[in-house]
Amino acid sequence: MNRKHVILLSALILSISLVFISCGAKNNATRGDAMVTDDFYYSESLKDGALNGYETITEEFTTDKEFTDNRKVIKTAEMTVQTKTFDVFVEELAKRIAENGGYIQNSSLHGNAYSQNGNRSANFTVRIPAENLTQFKDGVTTLGNVTYYSENEQDITTSYIDTESRITALEAEQATLLELLKKSDNLDSLLKVQQRLSEVNYQLESFKSQLRSYDSRISYSTITINVREVERVTIVPSKQTVFERIGEDFVNNLKDIATGAGNVFVWFVGSIPYLVLIAIPTVIVVVLVRRKIKKKKSTPPPTQE
Repeated sequence: MNRKHVILLSALILSISLVFISCGAKNNATRGDAMVTDDFYYSESLKDGALNGYETITEEFTTDKEFTDNRKVIKTAEMTVQTKTFDVFVEELAKRIAENGGYIQNSSLHGNAYSQNGNRSANFTVRIPAENLTQFKDGVTTLGNVTYYSENEQDITTSYIDTESRITALEAEQATLLELLKKSDNLDSLLKVQQRLSEVNYQLESFKSQLRSYDSRISYSTITINVREVERVTIVPSKQTVFERIGEDFVNNLKDIATGAGNVFVWFVGSIPYLVLIAIPTVIVVVLVRRKIKKKKSTPPPTQE
């Protein structure tokens, strides 16, 4: 190879190298611009909400927001209430339930006004529209002394969406099976289609029933109310000194003693008929025994021979 050929070969290799170098630099510049653009997008999207040319990512953010706004939540609550006017409380509670668009699902009453201590109790299971739950709770608070309240939220969004998807898939399969049922002319195939169609209908009705149950529990919250008739309501004290606590306990003990004495007196007066029935045969037995003892003492002992 002469000198001329060597120079041409070297020039060719140099040209090829320059081409590769320029392509690599261009690619790096392109990636760099993309990275800068991405950084700019994220910062601006957080600040302004969206940018032109990035509809895909913006739609993802919108979908997440819609998912959050369309959460399916079942709310349940439980509360215990003390009242000194039991009949008035029950009457007013029914009014508050009706005012908030709810209804009583279950109820039970215990005790009566003529029991030993006169205290009664009741349990109510109430269904209230979910948006009125807080308003209803605040209304019940004004009727009596609430000593206990708890509220629970169960998020069933995933299960709800999954059930809807299953219903959609089963409805599509149902439509396909109905078309096959019309076109099938083979008895064996016809029986198989009918069997599968029965299974699909059963599953479809089951999922629809589950969805209706979800809708009912989501739209109407369930609250359990335990009502107790008391002579004195329980007052939750604020910060008290030692002497204030001693004085309060002393007064409460005096009230308890007075209440106990009153209960004993009521029991005694109410039990007089039974005490009379017990006293009459007791007095007769005592009189007969005393007469026998007196007669025995008055009889002289026999003389000994």
